[in-house]
Amino acid sequence: MELILSIIFFLTLFFALYKYLTFNFNYFRDHNVPHKKPVPFFGNQFKFFAKKQSIPDFLLDIGNEFRDEAYVGFYECRTPTLFILSPDAIKQICIKNFDNFVNHPAFSESETDDLLLSSVFFMKDQRWRDMRGTLSPAFTGSKMRIMFDLVRDCAENLVSYCNEKCQENNGLMTFRPKDLFSKVSMDIICTCAFGLQNDSLRNPQNQLYQMFSRIMDMTGIKTVLKFFVMILSKDLANWLGVSFLPNDTSNFIKKLVSDTISYRKKTQEYRPDVIQLLIEAMEGKLKHEDNTKNDDESFAIVKESEIDKKGGRRDWSDVEIAAQCFIFLIGGFDTTSNLFNFISYQLAVDPEIQEQLYEEVRETQTRLNGAPVTYDDIQKMQYLDAFICECLRKYPPMLQIDRICNKETVIHDGKGNSFKIPIGMKVNMNPFATHYNPKYFPNPEKFDPQRFLGENKKKIDPYSFISFGVGPRACVGSRFAMMQTKLILYHVVANFAFEVTEKTGIPMRFVKEFRLEPERPIVGLRKRSS
Repeated sequence: MELILSIIFFLTLFFALYKYLTFNFNYFRDHNVPHKKPVPFFGNQFKFFAKKQSIPDFLLDIGNEFRDEAYVGFYECRTPTLFILSPDAIKQICIKNFDNFVNHPAFSESETDDLLLSSVFFMKDQRWRDMRGTLSPAFTGSKMRIMFDLVRDCAENLVSYCNEKCQENNGLMTFRPKDLFSKVSMDIICTCAFGLQNDSLRNPQNQLYQMFSRIMDMTGIKTVLKFFVMILSKDLANWLGVSFLPNDTSNFIKKLVSDTISYRKKTQEYRPDVIQLLIEAMEGKLKHEDNTKNDDESFAIVKESEIDKKGGRRDWSDVEIAAQCFIFLIGGFDTTSNLFNFISYQLAVDPEIQEQLYEEVRETQTRLNGAPVTYDDIQKMQYLDAFICECLRKYPPMLQIDRICNKETVIHDGKGNSFKIPIGMKVNMNPFATHYNPKYFPNPEKFDPQRFLGENKKKIDPYSFISFGVGPRACVGSRFAMMQTKLILYHVVANFAFEVTEKTGIPMRFVKEFRLEPERPIVGLRKRSS
């Protein structure tokens, strides 16, 4: 009798759990929205939780399967989510109905993640608008010119380091691009955000580099389980104490920023970096400038919105200020360095494109006649910009761009159908769906920088290219990211040639992890003859 009761109990428990995990699974069918069939517990995410498919390939499959759809239903575990696939639908969400989709969903609600939650990326509503208005003047073209020399020093140090390694190895340096460029990215962010002089290339054991290497390590079962719990239930994650940031990292960043600001105010020391710009913003000295007439700006750079031009409040707490430096550090450390995985691969496997880029670099150097390159010189290099834009198209650093609906909104698919997005539903823009759709980018699998040159780039639907996001909530640091990437690439291509090695993964395949990264990214760097 006890055995029978036990069996009944466990069957009842199993059935209750099954119903809890699947009761939403008819949602999109009932609302006549095209969708992928979910599986219990995992929804539509089983393949990448089980490491059977990379996230980029998964997103590409959705884009290809629903190529002619404006949106598609998707289940994040048990939660109905809407994937936005067409440029017109993206415009409906991010521009026309922006006020209904102002916020990102909270990635974490743990008290230990206050640096994340206080960053401009995760701030909400008016608090976000104020911070966005405060930060935007710090990332204009004139401010990039102020910080340009700091970035150039780090790029030149990278060249010096690579020269040393090439000399040690008969002129050829074999390396993993992200390992190398994450170090120089860390040094750039340290000097531009915190006023710190690091040399992570020669001293990778420094505290900040080691700290962020651990944070951004998305491998291992522990990380997979952590993200799964966060996606499954924020309440459960909070109850279990699951958080993105370790306490020691959070406290270190807060103290670093607080001490730096106190020192600057006390000594009146001036340094052209982000902390200095934030101090000026708090003192009301930082004003917005008009960038609309800069014809040399990259196609990829996010255009300012009215929110960017309004300015923000000045009474920010130390945690809120530290949070902006922290999110700046995460973006620069991981996104930019990972982009160089793909930059390095494309240059190595396509010597003709590399030669065109090298020729433009040489023409610029000849024109400078020994003078150091400037911000305006870099801006005028059209092929350099087109090459990076094509890398951003093929390998968009933001795998998904998400928003939360705060007001019921009807979205139209352009074919006479519509769907009323309910309050609280998460919507995801899928860059792979537009970047690899031949309607917007012909022959999308081909790597072709010509798409972004001259008259060609005028033909591109601006809502089909969303590597830095789109609308008022797009990446505030896109101008800095492009400056940093261009300056590093300029110096490296001027001095070295990228080569394929026997360890280079051809064709490229993505790792089956929670990140955008190639499986075998190893390439060679050979010193160019004088």
